[in-house]
Order: sequence, then structure tokens, then C-alpha cells
Amino acid sequence: MKILVTGATGFIGYHVVNYLIENTKHQIVALSRNQKRLVDKFSQASILFIEANIHEEKSNWFQFLGSPDLIIHLAWPNLPNYTEKFHLTENLPKDIMFLNNLIDNGLKSLVVVGTCFEYGIQSGEMKEDMSTFPSNPYSIAKDALRRYLEFKTNSNGCNFKWLRLFYIYGEGQNPNSLISQINHALNNGEKQINLSGGSQIRDYLPVNEVAKIISKLSLDSQNNGIFNVCSGEPIRLKDFIVQYVKNFKQTLVLNFGYYPYSPLEPMEFWGSNSKINKLLK
Repeated sequence: MKILVTGATGFIGYHVVNYLIENTKHQIVALSRNQKRLVDKFSQASILFIEANIHEEKSNWFQFLGSPDLIIHLAWPNLPNYTEKFHLTENLPKDIMFLNNLIDNGLKSLVVVGTCFEYGIQSGEMKEDMSTFPSNPYSIAKDALRRYLEFKTNSNGCNFKWLRLFYIYGEGQNPNSLISQINHALNNGEKQINLSGGSQIRDYLPVNEVAKIISKLSLDSQNNGIFNVCSGEPIRLKDFIVQYVKNFKQTLVLNFGYYPYSPLEPMEFWGSNSKINKLLK
């Protein structure tokens, strides 16, 4: 089977490609806008590289990409600027154009990553059958893309999975993320880092585990629909950070309460993983 991964050099894409290389015998195609980054990241891998901007127009994207059996679509430019309008005005219509072209020209299996932010400012445990209330341009765009693809694939016969990612950390993460800032402070011998109050309840998974789940769900040809990619284990942010820092055996003062809580996120928010557990077992 030929599997193509878009956004292959990104935070999640890099780990997904590596998992597929190490744990399957399928032909892997890594797609990115930058050929040099592909070569640098996967120089030792026996995979096919394709350099292309998927938001450009082509008459037949499916044929151009070598007619893959499965596409895992991870690319989405300019994250993590969640509140910027370009998610709606640029990314959404161009993603629809790209994916529509693929499906019309013969793609039979598609996996696309969404976001837990599609659930909006709801509190507690999020389940896949709950209504969505996206509240920022990024989540609104992702939710709209999901709705379109559900309609498109239902009428076309393409197998389709939508994976809602929760809170992820690990190698290659954006330097502005919380865990990246803590890593920077630890690596540079800083004495203190300023944080919010830490009472938020969240759901964290390391990126290598996320890559494993994405890959296994993608390779399951029997089940379609929406899936939460999460731990299913709510944890207070303060407890998570304290334990994370302890693993380094270094002294770093955690100055909780310095920053206010974000009004854009609920205080208690985690995912149900019962659906993926049934499949992965």
C-alpha cells in the first residue's frame, strides 16, 4: 500500500512518518513544501519525497502525487496563530480545493486531523458524538472542513476519518508552546519561569504516542468517522508541569499565578478515548 503524508516535516508529521517507516512495510511518501527539509529530516529513510505546495491549483492532484492508496493529511500552514482570519479566508478554501480534487480523481481513503477546539468552550469530558461550538477562526475552519468532507465522502465512497487532537508535547514542538518554554528554561539554566495559576484540567499525550495512534487509526480500513486522539486522563496543569520538571532533576522555580487564565479556553477540558481504545485493542 502507498501511504502519503502531507505536512511530513511538521511537528506531528515528522513523528507519523517515522512511526510508519519503523513499524510498517508500506511504501511511504513524504510531502512538504521544502525538499531540503525533507532530505534533512529523513535522509536515511527509504521513502519517496515530493516537494509541492498543496494550496496551488493542479488539474489532477491524485495523479501528480502518484495515486496513493491512503492520504494522511496533517498540513495546515501558519499554526499556532489560532485567532487569525487567514484560517478561514485562505487555508479553508484552499484545503477544500485540494482535497476535493483528490477525491474527484480517485482517492479512496483519507485521514485528516482536526482539533479539540472544535468542541468550543464546553467543560468536562468531550465525546465524539457531542455537538461542536468552535469559537476561534482556526477551529471554525477545521469544523467547516470536516462537515464538507463528511458530505463529500458520503456521496463519493471515499473512506474518511477525522481525528481531533488534544494537547500534545514533544520533540519539534513550536517554541512558543508551554512545554517548549519550560524546556528552554531548563536547558538554559534559568532559575524561574512565570505561569498561570495551573488549576486548568487538561489532557496531554506525548507526540510519539500521538503519531502511533494516528498511524494505527489510519491503517484501520474498517472504521470511519470522528475520533478523539487523547489520553482520556484528565490532569491538573499544575500537577502535570511539576511532574514534568521533576523528570529533569533540575531546580526551576514554577511561579504559578503570574499570568491570568485565558478566557478562550474552559477550565476543565479533556477527551474521552473509549472509542479509539476499542479500535486499537
